[in-house]
Amino acid sequence: MGKALKILTVIVFVLSIVAFVLGMMNFNKRELLIARTNVLETSIIKLAGTLEAADPVFEGVSDHTEYDIDEVSDMPNDTPAESDFWSTYKDVYEVMGGATMNLNNDASKVTLRQYYYKVNPETNKPDYVNGKPQKNALGVYRTDGPGTMSELLATIQDRANKQQSLLNETRDQLKIVREELEKVIDLLNAEKKAHRQSKATITSLNKKIADLEVQIDGLNKKIAQLEREKLELNDKISSLESELAQKNEEIASQASEISTLKEEIKRLSSIDAVGAVTAGGKDQTSSVILTPGNKGEVVGVNAEYAFVMVKLTDDTMKELLGQDLAGEFAPIEVMVIRDGFEGPAGNIVTRLRIDRISRDGSNIGYADNLYGWEQSPLKVGDKVIY
Repeated sequence: MGKALKILTVIVFVLSIVAFVLGMMNFNKRELLIARTNVLETSIIKLAGTLEAADPVFEGVSDHTEYDIDEVSDMPNDTPAESDFWSTYKDVYEVMGGATMNLNNDASKVTLRQYYYKVNPETNKPDYVNGKPQKNALGVYRTDGPGTMSELLATIQDRANKQQSLLNETRDQLKIVREELEKVIDLLNAEKKAHRQSKATITSLNKKIADLEVQIDGLNKKIAQLEREKLELNDKISSLESELAQKNEEIASQASEISTLKEEIKRLSSIDAVGAVTAGGKDQTSSVILTPGNKGEVVGVNAEYAFVMVKLTDDTMKELLGQDLAGEFAPIEVMVIRDGFEGPAGNIVTRLRIDRISRDGSNIGYADNLYGWEQSPLKVGDKVIY
């Protein structure tokens, strides 16, 4: 009996040692399972936070502008044909900021830890329904259904599948948008090439227009000059017509005088037939010739009417009107020079015709700037020479 007890004691001791070893091994396994479960639970909570809790919904108004697909020409087109690209586009692809799943709460964490269907937290066993425990078709406790880890994970999986489906649809739509964008880029590049050619043509035409405007400006200046010359000629014509009328009056007066003289000759001839006296008039044409030299200077210029005022020297006045300054004045032409001026004719600026002079002691002569002689615009102070 004592031997049997000893053997039994040894066996119990050995089994105790084995149980202790197995207990230590199970404890390590338990700690590993707890740590792994915690990591999986934390990761699932974080993963669920990246998934949208519901499908996105576009709540705005879809109003996209279709682009013009008609050819570009110089003809007006108020109603061009447009593409129908946006008819198949879903604006829901652009909806952002949807609420994500939130499992970081006590209720979700409890559900995530519920492996069996409706576990009683007091007994940690499945609840009975109608007096019977809930088991599946294989006769084991159910691990699916509301309130279980399986149901929550299935919900997460469903949201992940739908989000992946939306992502794939977005990728397909992105490809379609890229292809449409490439078509528009090709069209834009072609239009830009044509636009560059048009701009080159416009630049060339603008240069021609600028050249023509320069020519027009030159012609306008020439027209203005011709108009001025025309006015000068008209003034000279008026002056010549007045002078011609004066000459015609002088001719008429001389003709009358000649007629009177002829009558006198006839009368004298009838009185003295033997010693006839022939009387005649002497046609005198006075022409003033000045001595060469300085005759005065320019004191006033009117470029618009080619009118010039000249202050003559006292000697020149005596040469023109006599020593007593009471003689008849005949128009005379003089030259104008300027010191330091270099023109086609040296220092000669122009030629003047003095038509009348003032007898009030100012020695002012009034002259016309002769057309075709002017080498440079007259200035006050230019010298008058003969």
